[in-house]
Amino acid sequence: MKLEQLHYLKEAIRYRSLSIAARENFISQPSFSAAITGLEKELGVKLLNRSNRGCTPTDICMEIMDRADTIFAMVEEIELLASNSSYCETINIAVVLSICEEILPQVLLEMEADKVFCKVAVASLEGEAIYPRVASGSSVLGIVAYIPKLLTADLKYTPLFEDEYVLYIGQHSPFWEQGSVSLEQMLSQPYIALGDDFATPNSDWAKDILAFSMPKVESQVSNLNTLKKMIINGPYVSLLPRFMVADDIYVKHNLMKPVRIDDIYLAAQFGYIENTRYKLTKNYTVFLDYFRKILTRLGYTVYKTV
Repeated sequence: MKLEQLHYLKEAIRYRSLSIAARENFISQPSFSAAITGLEKELGVKLLNRSNRGCTPTDICMEIMDRADTIFAMVEEIELLASNSSYCETINIAVVLSICEEILPQVLLEMEADKVFCKVAVASLEGEAIYPRVASGSSVLGIVAYIPKLLTADLKYTPLFEDEYVLYIGQHSPFWEQGSVSLEQMLSQPYIALGDDFATPNSDWAKDILAFSMPKVESQVSNLNTLKKMIINGPYVSLLPRFMVADDIYVKHNLMKPVRIDDIYLAAQFGYIENTRYKLTKNYTVFLDYFRKILTRLGYTVYKTV
């Protein structure tokens, strides 16, 4: 008998349907049904009454689940006990590209300095890929830009901070001597995209741009350093949140600089998503505490937790 089988049985009782329970647990129905059938064979009893209208638990099934609830409670206590230890176990997170390159390293270094020993499994992805990844359980926590339409019933979004998108230009830009540019001027320049912001525009700031016109996207890159080198060596421009180049060596040496777009305000909110079917353990809350600490140090107003 496996704990997973008892969990599937509990879910089947909850939804009164094997197909719905399988879908909600992101597993194929044949695999889901096979796990419960295997449990029935192992115990030698019928656990579910199955029909075209769904499934219902048998009397013996309800007795078994009463005892299984005790097991689930004990498992939760064990996990809580482990999470309260001084050693922080592996945390599995997915982080949007921009934050992964600029903010996450500072968070991890701060944790290491405070001797908070964590193994961190990080998936660096486009924001659109992180939402379904957390929904499926492949990552426990996702650090993302807020995209309301990607939130499903199982996902909870918590805001962390807001940042302004500004235009980064190099010395080869015709606007190098200017402190700001118009949206029309920006749209006239060859554009380098970090990720696929304009190919699949889900963010409000990208939609605001597209409401006027499609930028002249000449290249799409997934590496920030590649993008910056293209800007300093050519006439290219790119919109980035301020935090991405806040302490940049190219900016310090006057090879690249941010300029505001003076006739439109482009902002994005960043936060984290979690799957409501799973409770975040202490190691994740510790990680988020350090994340907020770094944001505060960088000068951002961090949203208060409820």
